[in-house]
Amino acid sequence: MDAYWFYWLDGAGHRVRVRINLRRARFTKVAARQFALHEVLGHGLQGASWSARAAAEDVPWVRLTSVHAPQQVLLEGLAMALPLFVAPDDEPLITRTKFDHYNLLVRSELHRALNQGTPIADLAAHARARLPWVSDAAIADLLKDRGVDPQLRSYLWAYPAGFDWFVHLADADQATRSAVLRTAYREPLTPTQLAALWPQGPAIGGPGA
Repeated sequence: MDAYWFYWLDGAGHRVRVRINLRRARFTKVAARQFALHEVLGHGLQGASWSARAAAEDVPWVRLTSVHAPQQVLLEGLAMALPLFVAPDDEPLITRTKFDHYNLLVRSELHRALNQGTPIADLAAHARARLPWVSDAAIADLLKDRGVDPQLRSYLWAYPAGFDWFVHLADADQATRSAVLRTAYREPLTPTQLAALWPQGPAIGGPGA
């Protein structure tokens, strides 16, 4: 189907379905491992865990998620950084993860600058300098997504904000990492709740966010 995403999950409870957009998705062996961790061990297991807890007790959260809710920072951030926690010795996968982290940091620079009124020509030049492997058409798309559609603006900001925070968490002590991950698989956490679990961590969204 001609959807926005390359791949995604849907479903309810512990029943999870992986959707792959064959018109857009392309996989290398490393990308396939990254995809499986992101969608299955990240989103799939997390959603099933929340659902199981909600079925067993009266939980204090709304039992419906949305890509525009504050919990999206947790959902995408953890799923993208998951290789750093579960496959730290897989050098190709870790390299791919760190490369994606860099790309999203640049996208976050463009995202903030665009919404602060920086001229499009200046943003395009910045993107070409920072991301010389990205085509002009792709740069135009990422600027359009972050500037024209208010729903995509909120949704796409969750990726760099969450990813960067969890990349830093991967370098924290074992007790902190374990406490955050255990809680993240038990309940949908907002950025404020994540920060409370690791007060010494960086500001979610970066300095001045």
